[in-house]
Amino acid sequence: MDISEVLQEAAQNGEVLTIAYHGGSQPGAKRQIAPIKVKDDKLRARCFSSESVKVFRIDKIEILEGDAAESYTAPTPSPKFKDIEDLVAHHLENFKKKGWTVDVSEESLLLFDHFKNGKPRKTPALSLFYEKYTSELYWDGEEDSDFACVEREKPWSVSARRKIFSAFKHFHKAADRFLTLESQSSPHPKE
Repeated sequence: MDISEVLQEAAQNGEVLTIAYHGGSQPGAKRQIAPIKVKDDKLRARCFSSESVKVFRIDKIEILEGDAAESYTAPTPSPKFKDIEDLVAHHLENFKKKGWTVDVSEESLLLFDHFKNGKPRKTPALSLFYEKYTSELYWDGEEDSDFACVEREKPWSVSARRKIFSAFKHFHKAADRFLTLESQSSPHPKE
């Protein structure tokens, strides 16, 4: 029986399962869930750890049974890259071989593609950057308004031209997303 069938059966019987979920903000965390519905590659379930109904990707679920459920401890991920400097040290030559113009600073890594005439575009095709603070405007609907500078919960951001903007709490997750997008949108992907 594959994992989808086990989850479907648990949903029909109202069972509570102990799982390790290798996704979300706490990868590898042990959770108790009550499956509600399985659809495609996703599971909708009540998570007793957070007391809410959540959607889980089935490919990131590991069902823990018996002694494994009792003694399970979440693996501590070892980040591949610790900062932008480390990422650039490993990938700079590869980026250049693929045709990117690279702009690096302490808080950002920008990749620019080029026009047909060879000149780099002014806006980056892909960016990875750190932004510790954001500003918020509070307006009461009349004349008074306040402007506040707030520390971001997810300071690492990845954006691509004409694609979704993503924010991350940890650098290594942002770096993984950045590298995935880079491989999908390289000017010369085969190099």
